Amino acid sequence: MALSPFPQERQGFPAIRTSFVGRVTEREDLTSLIQGRESRLINVVGPGGVGKTRLILRVLEEMPDDDSDGVIYVSLAVVRSADYVAAAILQALRVPEPASGATITSIVETLGSSDVLLVLDNIEHVTAAAPLLIHILDRCPNVRFLITSRVRL
Repeated sequence: MALSPFPQERQGFPAIRTSFVGRVTEREDLTSLIQGRESRLINVVGPGGVGKTRLILRVLEEMPDDDSDGVIYVSLAVVRSADYVAAAILQALRVPEPASGATITSIVETLGSSDVLLVLDNIEHVTAAAPLLIHILDRCPNVRFLITSRVRL
């Protein structure tokens, strides 16, 4: 494992307050996709309130720690413009926003070749940020995204 600025932890995850029952097939499928590492962008799609966030949190909670550089949770529920998605990612990475406004460059430099799973929750109202995700995937070869949304990205 390469040296990384990220501790082997799950940063920023909301607390799970209730038990989780069922969805065995969905949990197994999602676990397989995440652990398989062939898919660098996984989009969990469904109507509001069906438990997309609960499902991914449960799957990630059940997964054993591996040799990756960690899992970082980014809530986009309060982000109202695609222009602020980069800032939300930087905040989750615990990196100050650069004074120059080069947030995308800062994200790419911070992530570099790190093996990080970025969880972007509730991206449906900022889907215009999709080019940012593609940019990160193109420049950071080991970064993967797990995204929840009401619409396909």
